[in-house]
Amino acid sequence: MVRSTRSTRRPTTRSMAPHITRNMSRAGPRRQTRSDPAAGAVQLCKRTTTAESGKKPRVAKRQRKSRRLATMRRDASVCRRVGNSNVRGKSLNTKRRDTRQRCSASPAVRTALEKQLESVIRENEELSLLVSEYKTAASQHLLRNLEENFSCPLCFEIMASPYTLRSPSCGHSFCATCILKWFFSRLHRNCGDWHDVVQCPICRCPLSTPDLQPRSEQTFPFLPNRALDGALQGLIKSLAGELDDECSSSASNAQLSAWSDEGLARQDWTNRDRIGRNEMTSLGAQWTTMKAVDFVNFKNHLDV
Repeated sequence: MVRSTRSTRRPTTRSMAPHITRNMSRAGPRRQTRSDPAAGAVQLCKRTTTAESGKKPRVAKRQRKSRRLATMRRDASVCRRVGNSNVRGKSLNTKRRDTRQRCSASPAVRTALEKQLESVIRENEELSLLVSEYKTAASQHLLRNLEENFSCPLCFEIMASPYTLRSPSCGHSFCATCILKWFFSRLHRNCGDWHDVVQCPICRCPLSTPDLQPRSEQTFPFLPNRALDGALQGLIKSLAGELDDECSSSASNAQLSAWSDEGLARQDWTNRDRIGRNEMTSLGAQWTTMKAVDFVNFKNHLDV
């Protein structure tokens, strides 16, 4: 009895190798992961390390960029705080050194720079002259305004301590000393009284004269013009402030120099202002109790 060769042949290792390899390739990793936990952990660490290695260049680049920005901000703040003086100083010194080198190396450049310097000096002199002329013109205009609009109608000088007459229909102002002399010039020395009607020297408006004793303070015929006084004080101070040494030393501006702080016109106006205020204050304090003899004495004191 002959047995079949296919049925009696035993499988060898070589013949089973493809099947074993195919089965191991299919089930090998799963069996290895299930059977060996350490191997799975190693593979997981490998994958994590690979992912982190891809992220590290990005993180390092971001850190370098952030550090660079922080350094730039810190340098900018230091420059703002210090005023960047060192940098400016260095650049200025460098420019000066380069300029000296160019000048020493090239005579033509030196000549050009000297011409530029001369032109700058000439322009500065012209500008100073224009400023001086402007100040002189402004001072002349201010003095002309004072003489035209703030002159006393009696002495034709710039008013000092201006006073107006107490009358409802008169608003003219005069120097305190001028109006006092004019008012007491109408007083009779023999009787110490005003027999004639006293009028305003400009508009001829009648004024009340003292006749009763004791008198009221409302009968005092003079009122201080405080608004005009303040304007005069301010204008004269401005005129003295605008006059500088160059303007006052010029012969053509002798009239302006007289109104400087030490000028003769300014000193004369200051004396007239002080005397007028004192005379008006003294007369107003005694007005209610003055008698005929007191009026005559005051007239003699004024020398009218």
